[in-house]
Amino acid sequence: MSDPVAILDPFVRGIAAGATAATAVGVTRSRISLQARWVALAMGASTICWLITDSSSLWRALRHTVTMVAGAYPAGGLFWLFIGTVFEDR
Repeated sequence: MSDPVAILDPFVRGIAAGATAATAVGVTRSRISLQARWVALAMGASTICWLITDSSSLWRALRHTVTMVAGAYPAGGLFWLFIGTVFEDR
């Protein structure tokens, strides 16, 4: 029998990736600045890459794709860039 956590992990990460994509698209359609929209889209894509590379089962299924790792690396920096662009002092 399979481990229940191993079965649930891709499902939960898929829900998280879908929610992240919906949030990124929602932010890009809002009335915030153009820079914040671009950063939100990049942060969403980077977070989805991180969700995939952090899971061992999904990572093995994608055969250790280097582009996913390159997309996942700037997730933390893009988060702080997003915070800086949204809450910039005027």
